Amino acid sequence: GTVGVSLKTADNTMGEVVVTAMDIKRSPRSLGYSTQAVTGKEIAETQRENFLNSLQGRVAGLTITPTTGQAGASSSIVLRGFNSLTGNNQPLFIVDGIILDNQTINETSNGGSGLGLASDRPNRNNDYTNRIADLNPNDIEAVTVLKGPEATALYGSQASAGAIVITTKKASPGKISFQYDNNFRVQKITRYADLNNDFAPGANGVSSNNFSSVAFSHFGARYPDGTPKYNNIDAFFDNGFSQTHNLSADVGFKNVGFKATGSYFNNKGVVPTNEYNKYNVRITNSTKIGKWAEITPSYQYIYSTNDKPLRSAGGYLLGLYTFPVTRDITTFEDADGNKIGVYSTDPTA
Repeated sequence: GTVGVSLKTADNTMGEVVVTAMDIKRSPRSLGYSTQAVTGKEIAETQRENFLNSLQGRVAGLTITPTTGQAGASSSIVLRGFNSLTGNNQPLFIVDGIILDNQTINETSNGGSGLGLASDRPNRNNDYTNRIADLNPNDIEAVTVLKGPEATALYGSQASAGAIVITTKKASPGKISFQYDNNFRVQKITRYADLNNDFAPGANGVSSNNFSSVAFSHFGARYPDGTPKYNNIDAFFDNGFSQTHNLSADVGFKNVGFKATGSYFNNKGVVPTNEYNKYNVRITNSTKIGKWAEITPSYQYIYSTNDKPLRSAGGYLLGLYTFPVTRDITTFEDADGNKIGVYSTDPTA
């Protein structure tokens, strides 16, 4: 008899790869430790102000803690909980095989170090944004999270709290394309802290206009019935607005490719005068030399500005919540229509 045999092609390439040390790509099945990966597409689609916040809920054992909801606010990232009471518990960040410092500058440490004395009260009044947030999310190809001792084995003691390995998009030889996308978001405060405004400021039932550290709360005498009260908190905040514009171009030939990306991000917060602007420009090249050699140089320029309000005891929020509700607070604007302060219409204030 006759036996017919037919062969079908099969794709045996790795369906999923992760990047470990020195930008080396490996199959997760070949590794003896746990890794988790998040694609750049997932990160870019969230359009978060700080792209680290987009990792929340996508990686087991990872905790993201945003400091505030203000424009340009920093975020803390911790893997598998805290392992040091005094040191830095945030993971090491590696971008295309290069370690990037995620620390913010300590404004009171002489010499610009990232960690100062507790007595220095470092950065309690200001938020300088964590530096890894400066990256353009649209430039990210993938993020690999190393949570255990394997991070220390690959990157040393600097990665004792884990490692976040970021791979950026590269130029592709033989490809020509242009892309543009944008995103717009509106932010509005709909919930406030519950307050009891039946009592005047003071202490032990005695009213006082002294707003020192001993009179932060309303513990004075009860307001008489019929006392007019004003909702100064609701009147103070604005509607926040953010916009993002991304532009990219790929121009490639047989063995040479160039990729240029640009991004503009503007975020006006709900607090008057709070605004965060960020500009990203990145140019990469990929040149293949023969069968075994390839060079991939890249250049990136990041420029950001942040007009931020003070926080903590000297910040706006404490004064806003402790200001007597019997005084009508009115905001005033500069020549461009921007709110630049508040004043009381009560002549006795």
